[in-house]
Amino acid sequence: MKTAVTILLAASIAAPAAAAPPDILVKREADVPTARVIVTPADFASAHSRTMLDRRIRNAIESVCGSYATIESSQVLQLDSCWGGAWHQANDQLDRARTTKFALVTIAIAAR
Repeated sequence: MKTAVTILLAASIAAPAAAAPPDILVKREADVPTARVIVTPADFASAHSRTMLDRRIRNAIESVCGSYATIESSQVLQLDSCWGGAWHQANDQLDRARTTKFALVTIAIAAR
């Protein structure tokens, strides 16, 4: 079974504090594991907060891609592909979010 990871990013640009964050629409098939990570500007405030964000993203990716501790050796390349794609997309989207003024970003990670 081939695994792919899709990470979608939506930003609430300069949203008023009283307003609720917008709904994030994620197109996904039935029974596809999905995890979400909520990101705020505070997650970029220090090296420690970015480390904690990376940990939350890593946990989300593990929940949809799987863990190296629970796979057979024949599945390593598939898992490498899933994890690598997820990190690449997440970092690209986080870089874009940092360059804009945002109040809230939700990353949805789905494996199919």
